[in-house]
Amino acid sequence: MSTLPTEYFEFKSEWESVTVQEKTINKLTERLRLIEMRLPGKQAEHSALVANTSVNKRTYKPKQEKAEKKCFRCHKPGHLAKKCYKKSSYSKRPEGDAFLCSEEVQDIDVWLADSGASAHMTTHKEYFLSQEAFFITKGG
Repeated sequence: MSTLPTEYFEFKSEWESVTVQEKTINKLTERLRLIEMRLPGKQAEHSALVANTSVNKRTYKPKQEKAEKKCFRCHKPGHLAKKCYKKSSYSKRPEGDAFLCSEEVQDIDVWLADSGASAHMTTHKEYFLSQEAFFITKGG
């Protein structure tokens, strides 16, 4: 009883005046329901609480109409690239090579690395199992 909020003060004092023989769970439940119905604003507060618990935490964005969607591959409206009926031009692109060079040696203990590279460079040949030399002429 001591955990009930101050709105239930009337109920607490009333319940304490009831004899022990008359105190049953059914009577307690019945009296609590009656007091809750008489409390002003309790129903609105309860509804707001329920509404807050069901709100999606992610930002709501309404779905676009099909006509508004525009494919970035074929640039036609009505679908997106993942459902594009035109074959992807990305799969037909030829693979290329990349090369990095410098005319001056800055520090012999520095590694030049690229996460997408298939070969890395260093001044220590013993670090590698196999190596391939690249020769580039100036101006060419």
